[in-house]
Amino acid sequence: MRIVSAASISIALLLFGAGCATRAPLACPGPQPDTRTAKVFFATDRRQEPTGAALRFSGGRTDPPGLHMGWERVTLGPAHRLGRVDAAIAATSAHAQSDSAEGARQNALRRTDAEIAAFVETQLRPAIRSAPSPKPGHPRQVLVFIHGYNTTFDFAVRKTAQLAGDLGLVRCDGEMRGVCIAYSWPATGSLLSYLADEENCEWTQQRLAPFLQSLARVCRQEGAELHLVAHSMGARALVRSLADLANACEPQHRRERLADQVILLAPDIGQGLFAQYVERFLPMVGHLTIYVSAKDRALSLSSLLHGGHERLGLIESTVLAALEITGLRRGDHRLSGYVAEQGGTDGKINMIDVTGFAAGQFGHSYEAREFIADLRELCLHKTPAGHGARDNLQPREIVPGFFRSMTGKRIRYFVLKTGA
Repeated sequence: MRIVSAASISIALLLFGAGCATRAPLACPGPQPDTRTAKVFFATDRRQEPTGAALRFSGGRTDPPGLHMGWERVTLGPAHRLGRVDAAIAATSAHAQSDSAEGARQNALRRTDAEIAAFVETQLRPAIRSAPSPKPGHPRQVLVFIHGYNTTFDFAVRKTAQLAGDLGLVRCDGEMRGVCIAYSWPATGSLLSYLADEENCEWTQQRLAPFLQSLARVCRQEGAELHLVAHSMGARALVRSLADLANACEPQHRRERLADQVILLAPDIGQGLFAQYVERFLPMVGHLTIYVSAKDRALSLSSLLHGGHERLGLIESTVLAALEITGLRRGDHRLSGYVAEQGGTDGKINMIDVTGFAAGQFGHSYEAREFIADLRELCLHKTPAGHGARDNLQPREIVPGFFRSMTGKRIRYFVLKTGA
């Protein structure tokens, strides 16, 4: 057993940041400008490390705790391919930043709360108010992306721009059709930092929660739809922050909308923990979508590192499945997760199996055109799963025993099929 643990931990440190590129069609086929430009707002409690004219933040924490907030311009070149954070997506030197994370240690959290509210009012509210909607007569759109483990600030900003472009918030003619925001917590950007990143992910909640609260209030007042997208370990910070906000609400305010869409991509959070948190915040969100895979070997290893507790983003999550990756067990990683067609209407929680489209050798990222198309229909058009342009989602019923800790929740399970 000692050999198993050592091998698993060593491989885990290597696999969580690994991935393989997959080819996809051009994001903007046909005539297009040489480059599109996205204005990406950001909020980060990383320590600032000046490097010339460009904004750069390290994996260290701000001290005293606080947020740097501002925006960066990111270009999306014509060679950008759908779903990829590729070389065609590049941050420019154009930026603006507040110094909210600087100052005296005394009352740092309260000062940060006030500065968050001021930034949302003076910077984000005007941007939301002036942003045209993707389609005439539709609500304006606001997208927040929260990254996972082993992610740098620069990558988080570029990933947010990629999502905004691929989802249609940056049109192919170069016009912005919404507001996109990168929330970047102090992930160290190192393969050997999983445990440190876990603590930093929890540490950031004291700023993420008030940031989301202020932003949600402005979106409600401006009639804009707020979409919160979190990947991997970032899902922990988001889920816990939403639960904290729900717990802090007076009973008469617990129906106020915190977000229209909450979207978790390969969430690295225990199913048992999630089941408790979702009870708190579900009444305050419009819809919750969880994209999962049966071939996410990174989450299999996470399960092993967490004492066998099943991860939300993994359909079949057992210690034996994790051992398969170490070479100590051989067999089919995926067990059938469905047995029969499921009737009824679209539920408030949808779980979407993208096993056939998971990118990378270890299946921890999603880049396929089918996944991007589904995400776009979900966010911009509110298309119900299994209907219209999302009819390539096949409803299935989870076999008994799957997600035992989540029984009784209004969950519908779908498998993403080819042919989108």
